[in-house]
Amino acid sequence: MFGSYNERTDVAAKMNIFQTIALVLGAALPPMLANFLGWSGMAVLLACISAIAIYLGCPAMFERQELKTDTSFPSGRDVYRHERFYHHTERFFGFDSIRIDDARLRL
Repeated sequence: MFGSYNERTDVAAKMNIFQTIALVLGAALPPMLANFLGWSGMAVLLACISAIAIYLGCPAMFERQELKTDTSFPSGRDVYRHERFYHHTERFFGFDSIRIDDARLRL
């Protein structure tokens, strides 16, 4: 979603600042809102704020077209044709540690 390291770190810093402020507000506001508006009024207010946030945030969820890459899953035929598949499978099951040397097995 981000083209460079600087873009990623900039967004991560802003996200952490926002999350810290939201954590403090999320802990402090509900009791005050419940006293002021009542439980149902608070629920309606928070539902409206959430709906607005989702509506405003939806367009930003999609990857930019110039950064889009093919992430489709390869077909089974392509996986089995690739020799690294067998190499990693042998390593996973421990077959690569068994070698025949001078007619004996070395572990």
